[in-house]
Amino acid sequence: MVERDNPLSERELEVMRLVATGATNQEIARALHISPNTVKVHLRNIYEKLGVASRTEATMVALRHGWLEVPGIGGAPDEGTAPQAPSSAERGAPQELHAQAATPAPPRPLGVPPWGLFAGLTAVVILLLGVVWLVRARPASPPSAPPAVLVEQWQEVRALPAPRAGGAAVAYQGRIYVVGGASSDGPLPQVAIYDPVAERWTTGAPKPIPVTGARAALLNGRIYVPGGLLANGRPVATVEIYDPLADRWDQVADLPTPLADYGLVAYEGRLYVAGGWDGTTTRAEVWAYDPEEDTWKAMWSLSAPRRLLEGVVAHDVAYFLGGVDEKNTSRREAWAFRPRVANVPFVEIPPLPQQATRSRALAVANALYLLNAAGMWRLSVVTEAWQPVHSVPAPPVAIESAAVVMLSPYVYVLGGQRGEEPQASAWRYRAIFTTFVPFVSGNEQNTPTPAPR
Repeated sequence: MVERDNPLSERELEVMRLVATGATNQEIARALHISPNTVKVHLRNIYEKLGVASRTEATMVALRHGWLEVPGIGGAPDEGTAPQAPSSAERGAPQELHAQAATPAPPRPLGVPPWGLFAGLTAVVILLLGVVWLVRARPASPPSAPPAVLVEQWQEVRALPAPRAGGAAVAYQGRIYVVGGASSDGPLPQVAIYDPVAERWTTGAPKPIPVTGARAALLNGRIYVPGGLLANGRPVATVEIYDPLADRWDQVADLPTPLADYGLVAYEGRLYVAGGWDGTTTRAEVWAYDPEEDTWKAMWSLSAPRRLLEGVVAHDVAYFLGGVDEKNTSRREAWAFRPRVANVPFVEIPPLPQQATRSRALAVANALYLLNAAGMWRLSVVTEAWQPVHSVPAPPVAIESAAVVMLSPYVYVLGGQRGEEPQASAWRYRAIFTTFVPFVSGNEQNTPTPAPR
């Protein structure tokens, strides 16, 4: 019996019934006569409504609240009772499941007594009934509320090799690379590399042109650092790239104009630079870099000049958020950016919360988050609104001038500035937790699943 407080639509329930059988996205799409992308949208909406992050967690929540029935468990029909019509889940299940149910059982192997088969089947049924009883015996909670979690605290980790403010960080193959930024003596050439397993910092080849006010993005296994500010405060157009495996710096085509304090994303095989400061004015152009052609092209313009934009890829979409205008006033506008859409590549999304301006953006479990000294906010794709994440305490340092990066399962805040002095401190917060679900089907069995908080 489906409870009245079930937040899922009938279509989402059909998807969940097939998810519970272990069907893949492609199998669900064929069964419901929809596209695999539509299945992904339904799953994303289900995760949002149930406050979970995986198929197995969604299945457990739906089973616990009685929104799904487990096929094959329950009393047999009385003798003489007409068989019931197949449920919507059975009608929508992949054909191979029906074929398996309709195929007569093969002859019993010789040498196995009937009482042995009966005992084995009885044990299996008792075990399944016990698992279902344990799942449904758990106290129910309102489906709209996220699971209760312990409030974690920020942890200080080994400090950077040198104080640094205004740097940029990229995670690659289990390590963090911090480039750019400045010490009290000016821009730092040093590349700081953090190994979280060994809990130690090493240094890579120094950047040939030390800058601050630059962003970094990973594209095709290389770390791109466009432009930035020299020690004299003037922006440059040089684009340098760092190869983490070879520990070597190279150059690619220059930016069309000297630029710093821009927004940057690597998306669908290209770099996109939005806004920024050219040494005289704040810009509104969006430039695209094609690594195959080694060229930059002016593609679009923002609705108004901006600098210090936050760029991030989440929900499989690129975003440009906030920033400041020509008068150095914090702005709340935010855009979803789809460069493949020729006519309207920028779509305005809900503005940032007032207290979340000058925040740092990051993707956690493919969801969009904002982090600043006041705490954390998440963009809900269901309600299309920013929601505070109350379980995350404010970081212990101001992050406007720190390097912020996600290296699962932690968010790292590295360096920064206190007053006029650069800092070497490094902090992390565990943002993803791993849950082992004992009652799953298909190839997800005994697989750890992330639970973003």
